[in-house]
Amino acid sequence: MIGNAYSADSTNGYGYILIKSYDCDDMTFVNTNTPFQLFRVDRRNFSVELLHSGSKESTRHLRYESIVLICRELINCEFKSGYPVNIAWTINPSGIVE
Repeated sequence: MIGNAYSADSTNGYGYILIKSYDCDDMTFVNTNTPFQLFRVDRRNFSVELLHSGSKESTRHLRYESIVLICRELINCEFKSGYPVNIAWTINPSGIVE
């Protein structure tokens, strides 16, 4: 599973992080027709809302623990850089978020 995390939700601002996930192993497989899931995560309490799920036949889903790890890494990158960021992430076959 791969995806991107964004520092802000364009609709609700910087109080939320957006996470987009694809059920594939490499970004080269991603195009405009690739099904994805889109999550909005509250920065204060890490509550998650599923905004879009375009993959009904997918067998892999992003776990809550992985969402929290992705958000924490994004927040660390924001702190280090001093400005909003977008990060790419992947979950390896062992379930480890990179």
